[in-house]
Amino acid sequence: MHHDVNERVDTLIKRKTITIHDDDTLKQAVQIMARENLDVLPVVSATGLTITGILSYKDVLVAYQHRQDEHEESVSISLKRRTLKILVHGRRRLAVLKGYDH
Repeated sequence: MHHDVNERVDTLIKRKTITIHDDDTLKQAVQIMARENLDVLPVVSATGLTITGILSYKDVLVAYQHRQDEHEESVSISLKRRTLKILVHGRRRLAVLKGYDH
């Protein structure tokens, strides 16, 4: 609403282009997005000549959620094993104690 509808898009860009290379890490992308207050970050090839994609903050959240889900699953399995071990050791001790009562 503040610009002429026939104005070229490149005239609307007010700052330098910020990109990340496709071989950089997600952590680096998050740091750039946070520092520059970006919702999307263009991903370019290693040469910087080709845009290979766009990384959005939603993509980042999905990646972290996926990792969190994997972590919770492994913790859950670990807790189940630990609980089973406690039950087995408890039964053994209970059997030993019952043996002393007789």
